[in-house]
Amino acid sequence: MGNPSLIRVKPVFTRRNILRFLMIIFAFGAPLGHAAIGLFLFFLTFPLIYRQYKRENPSFSFFGELMLPVVALVLSSYLSAFFGTDPKKAVFFTTGLVLTAVSGIVAGRVFLKDKEFFFVFAMPLSLAAITLTGLVAAYQYFFLEPGARATAFIGAPNRLGTLLLIFGLLGVFFLLDRAKNRKWALIPYGIIVLTALGTSLSRGAWLGTAGGLVLVLFHKKSGKKLPFVILTIFVLAGLLFFLQPQWHERFLSIFDLQGNMVRINLWNAAYRIFQDHPLIGTGLGNFPAVFPDYMEGPVKNTHPTPHNLFFNILSDTGLVGLAVFIWFAAKVSAMALFLWRYGDLFEAGVVITLAALFINELFTHNLYTVQIGGIIWFLLGALSMLYQEKKLQPVS
Repeated sequence: MGNPSLIRVKPVFTRRNILRFLMIIFAFGAPLGHAAIGLFLFFLTFPLIYRQYKRENPSFSFFGELMLPVVALVLSSYLSAFFGTDPKKAVFFTTGLVLTAVSGIVAGRVFLKDKEFFFVFAMPLSLAAITLTGLVAAYQYFFLEPGARATAFIGAPNRLGTLLLIFGLLGVFFLLDRAKNRKWALIPYGIIVLTALGTSLSRGAWLGTAGGLVLVLFHKKSGKKLPFVILTIFVLAGLLFFLQPQWHERFLSIFDLQGNMVRINLWNAAYRIFQDHPLIGTGLGNFPAVFPDYMEGPVKNTHPTPHNLFFNILSDTGLVGLAVFIWFAAKVSAMALFLWRYGDLFEAGVVITLAALFINELFTHNLYTVQIGGIIWFLLGALSMLYQEKKLQPVS
């Protein structure tokens, strides 16, 4: 009697299984404001992921065409940190941002390689999570603390608005392009996201979302139905703002120069800081300690940044950092334009979401937070992977 044939058991901790588990954690946690959990677990398991990738696919690049500008960003950030106004604080702060950025970009690239799982499981899970966030925000605003700015699970209303901007737009494009049998979900989903976006009272998120929706109309695949969908969204938003006087007044305050003097003074302070530290700035994270000496009038609150992406870069990293950032932005823009021209509607949606985020970042600060900054870097990594794979396909 022969020996029974051995049954080959497939290993559980394969690269694909690990990445899918991490994708689930990130997909559900990020829309709730907890992107840090997914990125932290990704960082811890990266050595195993790296070894398996190098064994199975040694030619794979974890940064793709973003490698050189990312390295330049890291070097310029540490240069400003070491020679800034408070090197010890800036070095620790910079290290945290570097780890967030690197983890986000790499996660975006490797998660998007598994497109089937990403679109079948991860994206629907993200939509469910942002819907839950929206429902909690609406409950807070209308019932728990009526009239107070909602924060949901995030703890900060502006960050809530940015989360709703990101996953609200991505959700619309996903439902339109990759979930064609579930397009009906656009109606309840849109109402919940729009209502929650209103409860955040985040003007930057409002402007960014509106700008992103307008961009949709210029895409070649918008067709005849999509403009109607966008028009419906604007009508619903207008109705919600009409029914909520506080939202209407908040929106009109965007155009009130006197009412926005604090933010304008922050921009002026950042520019004066840049004038005193033109080459390498004061170092990442040092703005709160430096800006009171440059602020016109009394300083009532602490501000982590000048609430504007470009003034932030100028005051923290100077001309060196600005030049590197422009190089990085030019690289990203080239990828975005390619996907805008040749990509499908969801791929164009990633481009539009990043453009909407850019508008938002002109009036707020998110890049220094793991809650939002990690997602932004993730989207940049996803963009680079979508671009890389689209380049290999025949251009139609």
